Amino acid sequence: LFRSPTNNNRLILEVHDKDSGPVQPRDWRAGEANRGPVAMESNLVPESKDFKPEIGIDGDALRELIGIPKPKLTNTYPRERIYNAVAKGDAADLHGLLEYLMTTQKRLSNSEYKDPQTGKTCLMKALLNLKDGKNDTIPVLLDVAKKTGDLERLVNASYEHPKYKGNTALHIAIEKRNLPMVKLLMNNKADVHAKAEGDFFKKNKSGKGFYFGELPLSLAACTNQSNMVQFLIDNPYRKANIAERDSEGNTVLHALVMVADDTEENTVFVTKMYDEILMASTRMDPAMRLEEIANVNKLTPLMLAAQLGKIEIFKHILRREVNDPEHRHLSRKFTESVYGPLHTSLYDLSSVDTHEKTSAQIGRA
Repeated sequence: LFRSPTNNNRLILEVHDKDSGPVQPRDWRAGEANRGPVAMESNLVPESKDFKPEIGIDGDALRELIGIPKPKLTNTYPRERIYNAVAKGDAADLHGLLEYLMTTQKRLSNSEYKDPQTGKTCLMKALLNLKDGKNDTIPVLLDVAKKTGDLERLVNASYEHPKYKGNTALHIAIEKRNLPMVKLLMNNKADVHAKAEGDFFKKNKSGKGFYFGELPLSLAACTNQSNMVQFLIDNPYRKANIAERDSEGNTVLHALVMVADDTEENTVFVTKMYDEILMASTRMDPAMRLEEIANVNKLTPLMLAAQLGKIEIFKHILRREVNDPEHRHLSRKFTESVYGPLHTSLYDLSSVDTHEKTSAQIGRA
């Protein structure tokens, strides 16, 4: 039993039969969901069989009740078979999957086809097992989901474990730096504003997670993927809102400040990406003031950089000089005159000298 993602007031009952559920009986009250470390994907540990009780329709009993003969299926598709096929990229083994699902009235997003410990789907597993950037089972899974009316649910299903909560197929494809897969998912109704907000994606002192701002756009930006960022902003399916914020109120600019570490290589990519996104925001909406958006702690990206001591990105924001006429209004430094080694510049002190509304906003250096 689950709630439709497209209609929150509509509940959908899953169909179950003798092929559904765990292979062995289990005590669900003493399940394994909270035992030991949990991996997003593992080549050594198989998916959990610790299925929780589900309310659904017993397909076999219903057919018997209304006098419909049970379908004669010689080719069945339990979860293990599908997962083994996608892990190997064996599209041929999924040849009868559509017929099986249509006959049994099941869907790939059903609970019996997920890892009950994490919520991982067969599509996510396929994306986590790419070979040379490809997995031939992915187009098959998407086609099957589309023909069974399950496309949007499967594509936008997310991890359910607290550690990886919210992580979707789109996040995985971006983390894999796979633009063709991202394009394929976006063409199949992927949610470009899905938020990966599990504990693994939060900033913590242990350093065991990776904070990137939760959103697909922020993930692409914080992993230095300019082409991916450009596609997410300009794609023909659903354009990413550059001003979208995560659960902490951070925009993609805040996220870039958070991943800055003041090393030379990191500073080059972070400052370049920061400027590219800032310029893109004005092209999308000339009235947008992306740098002025504050997070839940009332910090703009500049203020956040100051608070965290991210000196290189802090200096870059203050000293940013844009000579391109289209984006010159984004400059904070304006060179007034140059004579030999002497330079005279004006600096915009907005959000720096802000003790009073009438504070001076221009300083000369």
